[in-house]
Order: sequence, then structure tokens, then C-alpha cells
Amino acid sequence: MLQSAHGAARHISARTMEELFELAQAYDSEPAHRLYLVREAVCLLGDLSPWWLAPDALDLVANSCPDPRYRDYARLARSAEPEPGLALVTCVWKECGASPAGADHWGLLRHGAVLPVRWYAGRSHDETLPQRLLELADAVLEEFATEKGWPTDGCPLDEFGLGWASALSGKIDARSLPMEAESAFFALAAALYLARHAPQAPSNPKIWVSAAWDPNDRYVRRVDGIRYKVATALQFGAKTIFVPPGNLHEARKAVQDLSADASPDVVRSVPTQNTFAATLKPILVQYRVRPPANAPFDELKAYHLYIAPLDRRQCKEFHASHLFPHIVKKCVEQLPPDLRELAERRPVLVAPVSHSEDLIRLAWRVFNCRKLVAVLIGGKDTPAARQGLERLKNWDIPEPCLFEFPERGWPETCARARELYEQVLRELDGPVLVDLTPGFKVVSLALLLARPAGNLPETHYVYLSHDWLPLSGVREPAPGSQRYERVDPGQAPLFRA
Repeated sequence: MLQSAHGAARHISARTMEELFELAQAYDSEPAHRLYLVREAVCLLGDLSPWWLAPDALDLVANSCPDPRYRDYARLARSAEPEPGLALVTCVWKECGASPAGADHWGLLRHGAVLPVRWYAGRSHDETLPQRLLELADAVLEEFATEKGWPTDGCPLDEFGLGWASALSGKIDARSLPMEAESAFFALAAALYLARHAPQAPSNPKIWVSAAWDPNDRYVRRVDGIRYKVATALQFGAKTIFVPPGNLHEARKAVQDLSADASPDVVRSVPTQNTFAATLKPILVQYRVRPPANAPFDELKAYHLYIAPLDRRQCKEFHASHLFPHIVKKCVEQLPPDLRELAERRPVLVAPVSHSEDLIRLAWRVFNCRKLVAVLIGGKDTPAARQGLERLKNWDIPEPCLFEFPERGWPETCARARELYEQVLRELDGPVLVDLTPGFKVVSLALLLARPAGNLPETHYVYLSHDWLPLSGVREPAPGSQRYERVDPGQAPLFRA
């Protein structure tokens, strides 16, 4: 069911395109009349002007006319504004029912026409959009509905409708505009995913996508006019442009030809994977605006929750660069008085090096440690040990004391734990803090049971508790839920899930 636009709207049709092309030809052949011609084009297009007219042409009228509307158009013509659920659909002019009559490009017009649309929850499609675009929107909804493996949170898919971007809603009626819409498939798909799973988060207008999807053979199809679509994206300051594998070379050549500032690497391929979900994920990672490091913690957590099921590597990088300082602060605030006093005494930290070596970094910062004894389970030549020790070098942790735990039976593990206390820790001044969180639990148990009589050296034991992210298939602590607990060696809850 389609909804009608409210109020008067500017009609964009094949006839509009004919008038626009006449103005474009005159713009090139009659330089003395360009100011007048741009104003006539603006009268035809209204608020669609910054999306279809060339930035230089809009600058001309903005610098000559006092009407602030022209200045706004000139600004928007070079930098689209972020908006939740936004998709920037780019068509070459021949896809809108006309051909530039052999001209590679007209000075009045962009290389391609852009239709800024967005998904709305709780609405049906806006009938003032081109019919072919609405048909493609239905195909996108059907693809999400038929393929399993997507998160199920958010508004039901059948309650989403496609409409104009907020600034154009109710102002443009392009239902009669002829256009080819297939290349907008992935832009609409990425915008729909974001609108559903992060409804308050704006799409990133610096990420552009032009690629078609074959729902039968399950692959990314090449598209026409990629040179002009790339040129249009560059005019808007695109930082990443996703294109089909079959268009990659042509698109990168277009960047080299058209821009002295952008690198050809700005163009990336949409690789065909075995599922639509896997194909779309690299776009989804880029499609949401990444918050700055000084954003509110809740905003950082929301972005982390969004990216966690999409890209594990980028999720970890974002956690380390943006969330970690907040987590340290919250852990310190939640320390009980006795552990806070221990942190003031700057203990020696004992912690196994594992695949979760960021736990060492956290304990080091929270407890203000002065020296690290790195326990290497299986020896220093294991992949986990080598990678962990390499990362420690980047965390401003002084050269650690290394202590190896060979992977042997239980008696040997206990004996090695006693050697750690007797040969290493007794030689160090001050209190010792043993973090039982990382590594194998059998080693943690041995470290507890081997505790020297009389507690010499003075040794304290902690365990990091946390909640899990509310995502199926993602085993990741929920940022901000971490809290250190003191462990009683006689009552140690070592084998928590």
C-alpha cells in the first residue's frame, strides 16, 4: 500500500528532463546567460537542485544572488548531510529517459542524477518515488526476509517503507520519472539494515554504493555508467565507493582521470560471497557513521554493538581505541575499598598471556601496576605467546618478567606454580596481584593452591566479571559491565561461564 505526499510537490517527469537538457545545452553554448540558466534550472528542480546540478553552477548563482536558498544549495552540493536510513541512489542521465547527445558531460549538470531516499519505520512506500525504485525496494525487503542469519531485533521488515530524504519529503513528485534502478540495490539494502538495527544512527554520506544483485544466481552484477557514478560520488566528497568486481578497473581508472586528490583505492569491490548477508557485510561496516573517541559512552557502546556481528577485527580495534579508556575508568570507580587501596600501592601484576591479552592491559591500568610477570602457558614460542608479547610492546608496559608454564600434567603445573612464588615473586618488593581471568583455568587453580604459607610474598587474587553482549553467535563482553572481584583462595569460583 502506498501513501500519498501531502501538500504541493514539484513534479519531475520525462518532460522535466527535456527542459533540463535544453538548459544544459544552452549553458555550454551561451556563457553570457549562465546565471539566468542556472536559476531556471533551480526553478525546475526546486530542492532537488543540489543533487542534480553541478556544484560550480550552483556556486555561480550563490555568489551572485542574495537569496540564502542558493547558498544552502551550493553547500549541500558538495557534502550530503547524514541521516538515519539514508541511501544515495545515483543514475546516469540516459537512465532517466534522455541522452546527453554525445556530450561526455554538461557544465550545468552533474555526471549523474542523485535521488536521496531513506527508509522509515512504520510507513508504507511513498508513491511519489519513481516506480522502478519502489519495485527495487520491494526486492530488497524480500531478500532480507528470505535469507536466514540476520539479527531479528528492530522493527519488523514489513513495517518499513521507502521515502524521500527528510529535506525532500512532500516536496518532490517523481513517480513519472523513467529510470533504471538496479544499481541501487546494495545502497538500499545497507540503508535498510541500518534503519532497522540502529534507527537513530545516521548513514555515512561519504560511503557510496553502486552495484546490482542477481537474486537467482546469487552474485553481484556489473552496472552501466560507472564512470559517471564515480564522478558524482567524488563531487560529494566520497571516501569509499563500492562497485561490482566487473566494474572495479573501470571505476579506479575514472578516479585517476577525474580527481587529482583522490586515490584509486577509494574504490572497493563488493565481493560475491556464498550468501547475500556475507556480501553485504563489508558495506555495512562502513555505512554507519563512526562516532569520535570523545562521544558519550552510550553512543560508543551502541556503535560497538552494531559492528560486533559484522567485522570482528574492526570491532576489536574500535574497542581498543574508543571504549578501553571508558572501561578503565568504570572499573576503577567500581573497585571495593580494599582493592582501591591495593592500587595505590602499585602491585606487581601476575597474569597469563593468552588470546585475550587485552585483559593484561586492563588490569595494568586499573591497578596502576609497576611490573608485569607474564605467565607463558606452553612456553614462549607458542603463537599466542608471541602475539601477546608483541602487543605488550605497544601498551607502554615496561619489559615484563617472563615465566613459562609447560603444558604438562597437574602435578607438574602445581610444582611450576610453587617455583613462581619461591624463585620470582619473593625476590620482588611490595604486594603481588594475580589476575585469574585470562589463560587456562588449570593454571589459575594451580596459582591459588600453590599460595605460600603465611602469604609471603603478600599476594592478592582478582577475577574480572562481566555481562555478555545481547547477540546470538557473538561471544563478546558488554562494554561497561566489567568489574573486578577479590577471590578468596579457599572459595575460588574459577570455572565460571
